[in-house]
Amino acid sequence: NSQLGSSAIRLSGGEAKKLGLARLLFADPDVYLIDEITSGLDNQSSAEIMHTLSAVARNRIVILVTHADVTDLPRVRKILLRSPNKEN
Repeated sequence: NSQLGSSAIRLSGGEAKKLGLARLLFADPDVYLIDEITSGLDNQSSAEIMHTLSAVARNRIVILVTHADVTDLPRVRKILLRSPNKEN
C-alpha cells in the first residue's frame, strides 16, 4: 500500500496515465474515449500502454485522440486526420 498524495501528485506522468488506464479498464465501459494517453511518455511506456489497450479493447469501440502514429495498431478501422485551420 502506498500513499499517492493529494490528486496523486507523487506519481510520474507515466504512472498517472497507467493508473488512469487501469481505472478505465476496471470500469469496463462499452466505449473507450481516450485523449492523448501516450503524450509525454517514453517510447517503451507508450508501446506498453498501446499494447494493453489493443489487447483489452477487442470488442469495444475505442475513440483515441492522439498525435502518436497508430497506423500499425491491429484492428484500426478508421483514422481521421484534421489539419489545424484557424477558420473553423
